[in-house]
Amino acid sequence: MDTRFNGNGRKYQIQKLWNLHHEICRLLLLGRTHREIADELGVTTVMVSYTANSELVKRQLEVMQGARDAEALDLSVEIKRFAPEAFETLQTILRNPNTHEKHKIAIAMDALDRAGYAPPKVIEGRFLHAHFTAEEIEDMKKRAKESGQVIEGELAESNSKLMEVGNENSAS
Repeated sequence: MDTRFNGNGRKYQIQKLWNLHHEICRLLLLGRTHREIADELGVTTVMVSYTANSELVKRQLEVMQGARDAEALDLSVEIKRFAPEAFETLQTILRNPNTHEKHKIAIAMDALDRAGYAPPKVIEGRFLHAHFTAEEIEDMKKRAKESGQVIEGELAESNSKLMEVGNENSAS
């Protein structure tokens, strides 16, 4: 019998967690990829994979994730308890006539941002410039009308505007 395999058919099963295994667990918990962990610790991705897939390490990760989740909940409770005091402090700073305007603006912008009223971060525009003949325009109108995207009243208004623009261009 080949002794490299355990009873489950796996080649490598960790029996005891060494410092390196603990470090791999910690980095896995932080969400690092196997490649990132291997590069940082100077080991192969295969070793990281074997370690991550080991039953002992999986159990250890569950314990660590549970502890992390419990800490996050505790922190959330603390933040909620602290929030009214922080809000009162910000209101005091905003209402103080001696507070510099740039600080007031920073506080107000942060509050608006957190409330969902942030200014757009990226404005992206795409522009297309094209020249169409009168025949092409009429064809587009016809197709738009047939598809139900344009109603007759809007077509008439568009026609009058196009005619005005056409008359201006021909006059010049």
